[in-house]
Amino acid sequence: MASGTKDNWQSAMAIGFRAAAIGQMTAVLGQALLAGLALSGDASALSAHMANGALALVISLLQVLFAVPLRISNHLPRWALVASLGLLLSEGVQMASGRLHMFAVHLPLGLALFAGLVSVVFYVRAADAVTPSESGQLAVRSALVKLPAGGKS
Repeated sequence: MASGTKDNWQSAMAIGFRAAAIGQMTAVLGQALLAGLALSGDASALSAHMANGALALVISLLQVLFAVPLRISNHLPRWALVASLGLLLSEGVQMASGRLHMFAVHLPLGLALFAGLVSVVFYVRAADAVTPSESGQLAVRSALVKLPAGGKS
């Protein structure tokens, strides 16, 4: 694979991972708003909350699908992949517990999802993951591309 093609592939994966992490954070924040509206008696907000939960689960799956090749190519720290997998599992449990009306699990897990997403989103923002290169094309750089010596995280 040519170096330029490899860089473009890594850039696309990094953009996807970053977009998925930020998208999932947005969906989880929307969940809190929709839950509040549903508790205030807005029946359509409950339907929207359920649909948005399904969207959050799909975005979480996409995040993992972007994270795996980045981790295999040593362009993502291990903790970010583990966190993404944990978020995916948690989103599934979150959805099931909500549909089963197990609110003692559903509500605290929603807060834990948000807390877990904060670290991932701060990482992709601090990593300055996607920036224009000198040629004007998007390039991956900083912490999302280069791990410390030895590739350990």
